[in-house]
Amino acid sequence: MSTPLRPILVTGANKGIGLAVCRAILEQRPGFHVLLGSRDEARGRAAVAALRADGLEEVSLLPLDVSSPSSISAAAASVSASFPAPLYGIVNNAGVGFGRSIEETVLTNTLGPMRVFEAFRPLLDPDEGRVVNVASASGPNFVEALGEEQKGFYRGPREAFAIERMVENKVKKSRVSKPEFDNTAYGFSKALLNCHTMEIAERNPSLIINSCTPGWIDTDLTRGMGARDPPSKGTRSVMKCLFDCESRGHYYGSDGERSPIDRYREPGTPPYAPASGY
Repeated sequence: MSTPLRPILVTGANKGIGLAVCRAILEQRPGFHVLLGSRDEARGRAAVAALRADGLEEVSLLPLDVSSPSSISAAAASVSASFPAPLYGIVNNAGVGFGRSIEETVLTNTLGPMRVFEAFRPLLDPDEGRVVNVASASGPNFVEALGEEQKGFYRGPREAFAIERMVENKVKKSRVSKPEFDNTAYGFSKALLNCHTMEIAERNPSLIINSCTPGWIDTDLTRGMGARDPPSKGTRSVMKCLFDCESRGHYYGSDGERSPIDRYREPGTPPYAPASGY
C-alpha cells in the first residue's frame, strides 16, 4: 500500500506569491499534495488547471475566504473529511494590500491567519506540523517608527484577546471608512501577525511555526510601486520555513535569514542574533 500524500494548505493561492509557492512545492518536494486555497472559485479552478497543464498533478482547489469565519470552518471540515493523512503544513499567504481601512486590512491580514490556524490546528501533524505566516518588512518598519513605550507591545508574543483589543482600539481611533495610504494599516496588520506567530509557537511547542517576508515582489498588491522581482523569487523564505527551518516563533527576511521584528534588516546582511528573547 502506497503512503498517502501529505497535504499542505496554501491560502490566497490563485495568483502571485501564493501560486508560486504551490508551484515550488510541487516541483521541488515530492510526496505532498497542495490544497490551493482561493476565495474566488473560478480563479482557483484556473490556477489548478494551469499547474496540472504543466504536469503538476497533486493539487486540488479548496474554496476558502480567510475573512469569513464560516468559510474557514467549512474548509476545515472539507479537508478533515477528504484527506486521510494529517496536514503537514499551513502557509497563511492570503492578504490585502495598501489603500484600505485598518478594519478591512486587519480582518484579512491578521484575524484571517489567526482563525485559519485555530480551525486547522486539530488537522496538523502533531509531531512535525508546520505553519508559515507570510508577513512583510512593513511590519518591522511599522514598529520601528513607534515610540519606545509603544514598541513593547510588538516585541513579544501576544494572545488573541490582546491582539483583538489592540485592533479595536486602533479602529476606534481611525476613520474606518478612510483608506490609509501611509502604510499604517498594512504595517500594523503585519506587525500583529508577528505577535500572533510568536504566541502560537509558544503555545504549540511540538509544531514549527514562523513568519517571513517574501520580499518586494511584483504582484497585484505592489503593482505600480516599483517592485520588479517575480513571484517565484518570493518563495525563498516561505520554502525555508516550510521545510528547512527548525526554530520556532521567529521572523525571517526575504533571504531566508532570521530578522528582527522591530526594525528592518537588509537582505544579505548578517542574520539577526539577539542576546535573548525575540
